Amino acid sequence: MAVEESKGMEHKPDHPMADLDRAESLLAELPTDNAFEALEKITGWLTSVTTTPDFRPDNRLAIIQLLNETGQLFSIEVQRQYLAASRLQSSQDKWLWQAALDFSQRGAEAYTACLNEMRQHDGNVLPPEQLALVCTRAMRAYAIQLKLLLMRYLPVERRIWDGLFGLYSMAQAVGAATTQVHTFQNEARQSSPQQELLRALMLEVASPESLTPDQLELASRVASRFADEFDFLRQPNEDCGYYINLAQPQPPEYMNKEMTVNASFRFLGAGLVKSKLEQIIKQNELGTVEHEARFGEDYTADQKLTMLKHLPVFWGPNPPRRRQDREGVSVDIDIVHGYNVVSKLITQVDFSCTPRLTAETTAKLKEQSRADSVGTEFSAGRGPPRMSAPKA
Repeated sequence: MAVEESKGMEHKPDHPMADLDRAESLLAELPTDNAFEALEKITGWLTSVTTTPDFRPDNRLAIIQLLNETGQLFSIEVQRQYLAASRLQSSQDKWLWQAALDFSQRGAEAYTACLNEMRQHDGNVLPPEQLALVCTRAMRAYAIQLKLLLMRYLPVERRIWDGLFGLYSMAQAVGAATTQVHTFQNEARQSSPQQELLRALMLEVASPESLTPDQLELASRVASRFADEFDFLRQPNEDCGYYINLAQPQPPEYMNKEMTVNASFRFLGAGLVKSKLEQIIKQNELGTVEHEARFGEDYTADQKLTMLKHLPVFWGPNPPRRRQDREGVSVDIDIVHGYNVVSKLITQVDFSCTPRLTAETTAKLKEQSRADSVGTEFSAGRGPPRMSAPKA
């Protein structure tokens, strides 16, 4: 009898978050005054829930959604702290950045694993609206990874483009690419898989290498706010400066008039966003807006205007282009230490830019600059091994 009853009982996974009730209880115990610690714990749970066997696919997805929803607020706070620490050149900034990156990466991987598991389990992933929500959240996680990597001027890994393009194509296959959903409860504006893809693409083409981390965050907010109004066309348009190939995940490329268009191509441009940005700029410059509250209270009106003028230049139909191809260079770099050694190598010092020095002080400095070196001699080749400079 006991054996028969055990056969009818559902086998629960060996995990502290075996069901939603237990997961909610554990999340309620997180420290609300320490976003970094809370986010690290949630990231660990995302990993273990994803990899632990015996979860029902729908139950696993529900718990991952709960973890993602809870961690999203902590992630926003950790990113805010990271930007503040970066301005102060704090040694803690890399830990904050890594925590936000890990949370987004584990979240994207968790959602993707759930979708693959459901497909293998019964062949039917999710109803279109629910699939749109899962894809939108997962794509948001990839877009945040993109932003965080750009903030530290690091290369964007291929897996990010694979994830964004793959999830968009999955939503498109069931007609859910433009389905509007409330991504998170704390967000008033809705989004869709297509908007999340455009958010990432338009940030990538906004000349991120020329922006500070603060400016990148602001550019990301602008791209997110207007993501539903960018051009995303199947045919070339004179207002579009870039294109992508959904069959070949990679960053957007400049438009080429001689290119052969196929069904997987999409063409990107500012669309209606350009006129809206111009209107916001005009309102602020004319003083018709008493307080510019759009894009967050943590930026001044001048900071916002600087970015709003920068973005249309790169989102327009004729974005600035590099005139020459990037080329790698390899050079010897010699490093020397100490005033005496440096003074031997620098034989002339220009004091014309120091008008406040007295004639006596100037004469002394000139005399010191011609002092014979004492101690360590310099010889070419005593520096570090040959280094390959990054492509310029």
